Amino acid sequence: MARNSQSFDQRENVQWGQHGDAQSFIGGTMKLSRKIQAIGIACLTLVGMGFVGAAPAQAATGPGGSVITCHLAVHYPHNSGHVNGTINVSSDILCTSSVDKIYSETGLRGTKSANGWAQAVNAVYKDSNANTSCANGTYWGVGYGTITFPSGYSPRVQSVEATGATKPINCSTQSRMSQESDDEYVVIKEFSATWTG
Repeated sequence: MARNSQSFDQRENVQWGQHGDAQSFIGGTMKLSRKIQAIGIACLTLVGMGFVGAAPAQAATGPGGSVITCHLAVHYPHNSGHVNGTINVSSDILCTSSVDKIYSETGLRGTKSANGWAQAVNAVYKDSNANTSCANGTYWGVGYGTITFPSGYSPRVQSVEATGATKPINCSTQSRMSQESDDEYVVIKEFSATWTG
């Protein structure tokens, strides 16, 4: 007789244990169940610790995150509080993370005009201003900027321009004090670059 040709009764005795009773089978099954539970707990622990199976890969991001956003703001022209007898307007650029280069240029337009510029490297902020001697009239500011984002961001270089609101300027001493507080953001343009690696 071949080894695999055991009788049905013999196979049943192996399955039910040496004594052939249900109690032996249940006891063996419970021991097996505890072993399976222990293995399951060990596997869950290893997964939790990162040894088994890996979480899906996160999208890579650059040093400034997945998107760097910048804002160009153009302020109201006003009588300067720093240099008597002059009109001043400023604009600035503020980014959510450091960029390679910010070039900021401001123009004063109206009855008289002037230009000013400034730049910064590895910065999040840069402002510039333009001023000229005061002459009564109507004025507005123009802000212009070029941003060079870090390598891996697209578009890498962006230029933006915005024109501020028109405002009448009176060079008298009485109006100077009230106009100094009007240096507010009147135009804000937003632009951004996305990490592409």
